[in-house]
Amino acid sequence: MTHIKHPLLDDLRRFDAEAAIRYPAEYDNGLGQMGMLLYAECRTGGYWCTPSNSMAFATTGGDGVHFSFIVEDDNITEDSPVIVTVPAAFGDGPETASFVVGDSLRNFLRFGLHRGYFALEQLTYYRDLTLQVYSSPEWQPTEKWHHSVGYLLHENGQRIRDFLAERFSLTPLAYTADEFDALQNRFKPLLEYPSEDHQ
Repeated sequence: MTHIKHPLLDDLRRFDAEAAIRYPAEYDNGLGQMGMLLYAECRTGGYWCTPSNSMAFATTGGDGVHFSFIVEDDNITEDSPVIVTVPAAFGDGPETASFVVGDSLRNFLRFGLHRGYFALEQLTYYRDLTLQVYSSPEWQPTEKWHHSVGYLLHENGQRIRDFLAERFSLTPLAYTADEFDALQNRFKPLLEYPSEDHQ
């Protein structure tokens, strides 16, 4: 049984409910406007490529993409790293479908502060461009697909982003390619995957 002691996650769920009331939307209320639909409780990610030692706390709402904590010693705490799993991008095996996007929930929130969380799946397909987009508030799209993958937050999402930053005293966090690779090298070896006969 996984033990969860994560006050920030509890606070984030309360914030999500408040943001949904303050900034109502026709769909994807609250942090969903930033591409992060929180689950009421942590759960298994549910895909064959989902690391078996992870628990999902949110989804983007698109193509099964989900955000999870790495579970260590049956515990989830405020120090638990966060991964994004992209089921459509399994490549040569399940290990290619997940990336570490924060060494903690707080730093994950900071990483997505400029652009939201929906487009983080693009790290799978366009790593260098996505890191550039997420590191610069001045970056502007030059092609139509930049809009469709979620590189820009719409107006309501921007309001919730500012509310989020104020509530939790967040400042943006960016990674160079080398820093992002170092994050992967540090935490990806912790990930475990279901055996092939359970896939």
